[in-house]
Amino acid sequence: MDNQKVIMYVVGVLVAGLLIGGFVSGQAVRKGPGGEGVGSCSDSDGGQNIFIQGRVSSPSQGSAVDSCNGVANLNEYYCYSKSSWTSANMPCPNGYSCSNGACTLSTTSVHTTSSTTTSILCTDSDGGQNKFVKGYIVTYQTGQVYDYCSGTSGANQSVVEYYCQSQYPGYGSILLDCPETYYCIDSACISFDTTTSTTSIITTTI
Repeated sequence: MDNQKVIMYVVGVLVAGLLIGGFVSGQAVRKGPGGEGVGSCSDSDGGQNIFIQGRVSSPSQGSAVDSCNGVANLNEYYCYSKSSWTSANMPCPNGYSCSNGACTLSTTSVHTTSSTTTSILCTDSDGGQNKFVKGYIVTYQTGQVYDYCSGTSGANQSVVEYYCQSQYPGYGSILLDCPETYYCIDSACISFDTTTSTTSIITTTI
């Protein structure tokens, strides 16, 4: 009888230990509503990602969203520990500006007669792909680059036309043919009167 009591006591202690251990273990791995451990910090853009607007949150600090600090700087929030977040002032790369809490490529073609200019990356003096006007672009990468004539002398020459675009690197070029009876003169397609002597035509050929 005494042996049975001893065995039952030992079994009871073991069962109690297992129950308590399982409860503590369950508390240690308890998860929050979003799947993160309770008390953890989360960042929707994965860290210091300046090209995506992100949101950080933690139970102790609340939440914050990446935001612009001027035209080309970003307040980037990120987790620096399992339970806390902080922020850093990060500059956007050349050719990028800050918009809606992220660094984005900002390119706008601007005509020289425009009263307002919003582009800081690329400007085009002739307003775009205009083969009838001698133009040039100005960019951070290239400086000032002029349109130019291409092809052999005579009618139906072509113009290498530079223009601004939204895709990287912010500018491009295209070969545009001059219409019939037009010559490329001084980097633009100019109408040529067939009654005029061809000796009066000065062409720029590359």
